[in-house]
Amino acid sequence: MSKIVVISKNQKKSEAARVVLAEVGYEATVADSGKHWLNRLPEFPPEAILLDVAGCGMVPDKFCRELKDHSALQQAALLLLGGTGQEEAIAACLMNGADDYINGVEDGELLAARVARIIAKRQAGAQKQQRLNIQDLAIDPGKREVLLKNKKLELTFTEFQILYSLVAKPGWVFTREEIMNAVRGENYPATARSIDVQIVGLRKKLGGMGRCIETVRGVGYRFRAQ
Repeated sequence: MSKIVVISKNQKKSEAARVVLAEVGYEATVADSGKHWLNRLPEFPPEAILLDVAGCGMVPDKFCRELKDHSALQQAALLLLGGTGQEEAIAACLMNGADDYINGVEDGELLAARVARIIAKRQAGAQKQQRLNIQDLAIDPGKREVLLKNKKLELTFTEFQILYSLVAKPGWVFTREEIMNAVRGENYPATARSIDVQIVGLRKKLGGMGRCIETVRGVGYRFRAQ
């Protein structure tokens, strides 16, 4: 049974999310403070975290980075509970480790589906993908590990999937839609902006090798071996 933590100071929102997730078979727990929950982490290591952007009690993007830097959370999916008017905060969180966002918990069916999709995608992706080696990069999907010059890079789930898709077909031009389909599956709602934000973060983590991810104007992106 997948374990999920919902972090929000809004008790009504967190309880609504917990009930929805419990109804479809997840073991869900709630926390009104991210810091407090981190102290309890050994008791409840999760497969996914739902973080309320407006009610986490901390600067959300900094907290996202703290979560993804935690040694026990390297493989956990990090989803945001956001809404209209929070676009800048959501974009900042995506740049700092978040994998996806959901507009509120009103649509319980959609919330459960999004959580299920990202967890299943992680598990299936690791099974189907093969290890890749190109120049100074080594990508191991089974371990969800990327080494650059033998140094481990800490990537989010989405960043890992994007990098793997591009590196698997060097020189191949991917549209933004094709990239999102490779990461999340067909018909997943995404904007060009969300893909661009992920690419910016990925290039930054790759350092000088980030130049290998080229923008093809008017089309999308490709990985060009140096």
